[in-house]
Amino acid sequence: MLFESKLCPGEVHVARALIDGEVDQEPAFHCFVESRVSWARLDDDLTELSADSPVLAHYKKVRPAE
Repeated sequence: MLFESKLCPGEVHVARALIDGEVDQEPAFHCFVESRVSWARLDDDLTELSADSPVLAHYKKVRPAE
């Protein structure tokens, strides 16, 4: 599955599980881990980032000042 967002122009996010074979870049971390389904297991050493992580701040929707 592919995902594009106005919050991150120029980025297209791809579900790694959909790619059969090698890719030229390995995952750097797991993001939004609190939203994963209960049966999903993360059995690796990658950093797990929740939605409040500063690394993911640019993915948050900024509301205009009222």
